[in-house]
Amino acid sequence: MKYSDRFPEYLQAARFWYNSSMYFLDKFLPEETHELRKKLIHHDLWEKIADGSLEKKRLGIFALQDYWLTQQARRIDGLTIASVEDKQLQQFLIQRLTGKYKAKGTIIDFGTGVGLQEKDFQQIVPLAGCMALTTFFYWMIDYTSDAEKVAAIMTSVAVFSDICMQVYKPLMKQYGLNEKQVGFFTVHEQVEEKIKPMTEYIEKTFTTKEEKKKIAQAVHLSHEHELLFFDTILTTPI
Repeated sequence: MKYSDRFPEYLQAARFWYNSSMYFLDKFLPEETHELRKKLIHHDLWEKIADGSLEKKRLGIFALQDYWLTQQARRIDGLTIASVEDKQLQQFLIQRLTGKYKAKGTIIDFGTGVGLQEKDFQQIVPLAGCMALTTFFYWMIDYTSDAEKVAAIMTSVAVFSDICMQVYKPLMKQYGLNEKQVGFFTVHEQVEEKIKPMTEYIEKTFTTKEEKKKIAQAVHLSHEHELLFFDTILTTPI
């Protein structure tokens, strides 16, 4: 049984895959990439959270690894802004980071809610899937065009934002977490307004067959690395 069958009342808040307006560059993507995106949205990691069968220790692994990713994301965002030559794309990226988000909690609050202590976040060793995802972003920044690097990074942001909007209520229902402890997930509902202008600009500006092909490849690779990260969280020994 899929998440949508178990929790139909959450779909409006979640802006789910098949009726979402925020998914990055849908018009550029082949069917195989759409299918890969479905695998991310309906990954067993989120399905198990939805029915409460994911161990709290594994939620702790996710908290630690995603905290490490969050720290890397600050550097990735800065490097992306510095490396993008297209001034309009650069401005969109800056606006995304300077927006005021009303966060109700942090990933550390989530971690303590599932049994971790704050000191656990001080010395994190990234798992292979976590390291692979961040290394992929760094590679894209150095070796690809403006549109490709932005597509690779922002599609990851968009997909994870929708996932966060899926799981925060099941985390409260199934694991007894409070609003502050799931606040890291709910803040992602504010992402769409920052993502959509970049989608529209790229679709309007990068229109040649070769540009579209490279952008589609960047999105597909981003999804593949995201899937590797989710698989790692779900399968690493605890």
